[in-house]
Amino acid sequence: KYFKTMDLALTRTKNFMATVTGYRYKDIRRGSDFKYMFRSSGGSITNLWVKDYGYLQASGQTEYHKWEVNYPDSGNYVSITPRIEFTDKDAYYTNLYEFDSHMEVSKNDGFFTVESIGELKDKNRWEGGVAYVLTNKFSDNAVEKDVKLRFHGQKPIVNIIEPIVQNANTVFKKVDDDKVEILGGKREFLFEILSKGYSLELGTDNEHYGQPFPAIKARPIIIKVKPDAGTFIKEIKYRISIKK
Repeated sequence: KYFKTMDLALTRTKNFMATVTGYRYKDIRRGSDFKYMFRSSGGSITNLWVKDYGYLQASGQTEYHKWEVNYPDSGNYVSITPRIEFTDKDAYYTNLYEFDSHMEVSKNDGFFTVESIGELKDKNRWEGGVAYVLTNKFSDNAVEKDVKLRFHGQKPIVNIIEPIVQNANTVFKKVDDDKVEILGGKREFLFEILSKGYSLELGTDNEHYGQPFPAIKARPIIIKVKPDAGTFIKEIKYRISIKK
């Protein structure tokens, strides 16, 4: 299902159910002083549910704030939403702050595709000089992602961060530089990079990946993308698949 006026896609295959969010609402007057401007957007998967397992990925505030008196203190929380990001000397930029992304949804033989196009932006919606195309492709047994980056203003190292929900019995096993097994539940998964020349980083700053709304902890899998001299485009493909 694609709700075009909201840029919101719901997909369901045999084993996966996902929400992909590009919701465009903006409060121009209050801007980053308003709590709804810290919702996740930009074409990220904001919920990923697996049959006979539960949530594999979820989402929360892009930057945690105690908006109401009944909210817990911050606790140095980091967003648990899958995202693209970088930080320079001035600000933090991410697709989660892209409230003007363009989304297209298509149905092909055996899979659904949700493509989002936008710019990495800061909380005040200033562009950081890096554009992206984020493609999520859903089939019965895998979610495949394609991230294409265009460096048109500066050339920072960009992090692609994929937090995985950390249940009490979840075990992460790094098989090699481009594969991580996610074990310990009724279903088991393989996270793997499909493009050459990249490696995975597992669990960096793991203790901060959790938010009280929702009350979920996650463990990050990080792919660092370093731009090459003389080129402005970098593309990386990776996949989360069901092992059993």
